[in-house]
Amino acid sequence: MLQLNLTIYTPSHFILGSKMEKYAELYQDNKVNIGFTQASREQGIRRLTAINLMKRMESSVYSFALTLNRITKLAVYHTKLLQTPWSTPDALNLVIKGLTMDAVWENVIVQIGGIQMQDGNTLEQQLEQDEQCARLEKEIARLEKLARAEKQPKKKFELVQRINELRGG
Repeated sequence: MLQLNLTIYTPSHFILGSKMEKYAELYQDNKVNIGFTQASREQGIRRLTAINLMKRMESSVYSFALTLNRITKLAVYHTKLLQTPWSTPDALNLVIKGLTMDAVWENVIVQIGGIQMQDGNTLEQQLEQDEQCARLEKEIARLEKLARAEKQPKKKFELVQRINELRGG
């Protein structure tokens, strides 16, 4: 089961016990105000944010969970289809983090796609870089197969040189 805490929206949970009185006074929580305390307001915001996130994920045509014979995978479409490996539903774990809905959504995409973000790259830049690396690896594998099958030494040597160029060496 996915756990969604969104503790960033409930900062009053992190107030030291010795400072609670100060903040209760500041937010007028110590007066009778029909149950609307700062903590209850924060809980309301947290719940609305969680509902908003779930609606955004649910309404997205490109975001879904595939289930087959008690194994599940998460999938999302963001410029291309990204998905988790098949696993049991209990083993699926998404950490929801980010200060904005866009940041939360990008984090979900990164986790589902298994993307290793490099410093300074945006999600789109990282996806493009990963796709370019995959294309290079595929081309190298194709050239290696050709080189193994090639009988003529000169052509084989040219193929190996091309492979070394693609590898950056």
